[in-house]
Amino acid sequence: MEIKKYYDDEQLVFGWASVAKDKTGKSPLDWQDDIIDAADLEKAVYKFNLEFGESNDMHRPDSTNGTLVESVMLTKEKMQAMRLCRFTR
Repeated sequence: MEIKKYYDDEQLVFGWASVAKDKTGKSPLDWQDDIIDAADLEKAVYKFNLEFGESNDMHRPDSTNGTLVESVMLTKEKMQAMRLCRFTR
């Protein structure tokens, strides 16, 4: 994950964990050179949040180094409903 923002005092780190479609609608390769279907990613995000919620190094359970405190799975439809941006397509 690329860190986009952090707060030292609260020990919080923010960034994108995965992207299923970029702003052009294309599916980019992830860190392991895989393409993740948006619907599959959404299911995986919810499952992770409900069952695990820990951060670790490359999915190794013995390397837990943090706990999830905030997560969002954005889709075009959700962004439209929340009025986060306008889609013309």
